[in-house]
Amino acid sequence: MTWTTQGFNKGLNLDDQIDQLDTATMIDGIDVVFTNRGTVKTRDGFDEFTSSEGTNRYDSMAAYYTTAGTNQLVCGAGNRLDVLNTSGGVVASSTSPTASPHYFTRFGGPNNEVMYIANGTDTVRQWNGSAFSTPSWVTTTIDGKFLAVTPWDNRLVCAGFNGTTAGDNPNSVRFSNAGDPLTFKANNYVDLTPGDGEIITGVVVWNQRLIVFKQTKFFVFSTTNTDSAGEPIFSYNPVANNRGLYAPGAVAVNDDGVYFVDREGVYRTTGGSAVCVSDNIAPIFIGSPPESYGSGILETTQFSKVKASSFNSQIWVAFPAEGSTFNDRVLVFDIVQNSWTIYAIDAGALCPWRISGRDEMMIAFSTGTKDIVRHSPAYTTDDGTTIIGRFRSGFTDAGSPDRKTVREFKVWGQGDLRYGVGVDYQSSSWVDDLSLGATDLWGDGSDPSDVWGDGTDPSDLWGVGGAPRPAMSRIATQGTLFSFEFSGYSAAPFSVNRVTAYVREVEYQSAIGGS
Repeated sequence: MTWTTQGFNKGLNLDDQIDQLDTATMIDGIDVVFTNRGTVKTRDGFDEFTSSEGTNRYDSMAAYYTTAGTNQLVCGAGNRLDVLNTSGGVVASSTSPTASPHYFTRFGGPNNEVMYIANGTDTVRQWNGSAFSTPSWVTTTIDGKFLAVTPWDNRLVCAGFNGTTAGDNPNSVRFSNAGDPLTFKANNYVDLTPGDGEIITGVVVWNQRLIVFKQTKFFVFSTTNTDSAGEPIFSYNPVANNRGLYAPGAVAVNDDGVYFVDREGVYRTTGGSAVCVSDNIAPIFIGSPPESYGSGILETTQFSKVKASSFNSQIWVAFPAEGSTFNDRVLVFDIVQNSWTIYAIDAGALCPWRISGRDEMMIAFSTGTKDIVRHSPAYTTDDGTTIIGRFRSGFTDAGSPDRKTVREFKVWGQGDLRYGVGVDYQSSSWVDDLSLGATDLWGDGSDPSDVWGDGTDPSDLWGVGGAPRPAMSRIATQGTLFSFEFSGYSAAPFSVNRVTAYVREVEYQSAIGGS
């Protein structure tokens, strides 16, 4: 008798019973990803990007592109602003800010693609690709926290002020004139449900909609009307289903909607009622994880430090694990596969940025050196440190409730991995180190530059390639329920595609007792 597990892409599940989950589901683990081909593998690494350590710790970032080809990373670092070029060097700085973190938005057109920068205390600044300056605001000086641009009539939006009067308080959203980001007329504002005990926590744009968040609700703007006197009316639709953005910075815009972190998990909206996408990992947010899980739950006293970002059809949520005062874990939601995993990365700020040919996730450290790193498939270590990925599956009885003796397992994969089997709800009592290497399918492996072959070697018909290899783990074990465990143990990243268990015997239970 044999049974096979393949398709390791169901992700982390902490909500269902561990014996109701199959062995393609992760009940504990860290620093692994699941491919759409069904492989579990060590996550990609990162490498240092900043050419020298920052003066202050970076806590916010935004990519700045222009149609003329300017490509920069604008960064907030406490009471400081730095602009980095694609080589990681600082090209300009400002020590004028008196508050942090910073929030950014780009405005094109008449102001030559300016980036506006706010922190909720200082007058909103601008960056034009070469210098910081304070704009000459018309009628109303803008000093709010959150920034955006209406996609339907090109108005600069600023929300979340520190004053106590109408149009200048934590509930206020102010709008510039259409096409004119510097002119904010006195009455061009909306105060959203003042007196509800909440404040605005974020503003984003998605699919011709402007969405303004509070802690338990949000408001959707999609058009500007005009009254009888020709003045603008900023109409909105409130969505009050007790879901909102609980931490400023914990919101991410993706093609399929806006993802935001609520008190009880991660939700998605397209302008209507929010839908939870984190049911499988709910204990990370609300507590009481299963005993089998040990990779970190949210430290709720540090909720304000949670950050989110969108990257390559993924949603990243950085958070402080229980007992930590800084972000030391990153939840990653694969939108296509509808699966979660978790990384051990100290991420104080996140931002996708296309340094050259494709986007990379930029990560500002929340502790340690004051650096920014770039996360990419090009890196197999974390700036030289080995990534020890770990995966533990759910338990299976292989379709039989009887006790079984498994004589050996065949593991298909690549790299170096430590393989173990947990029996009857226990962690693995033994492990086996397997060096799977990689099979060179297409070439002779002598020239990594031969992506498709350069014609100099007839054996390199299609260049260098790799495929999973099998290895036998020949330590026998007995039990009713079995769980697979994989982890790295060397600098060689591992991947696993398939595991087959070879059963020697089954102890069938008698209908009247005994075996």
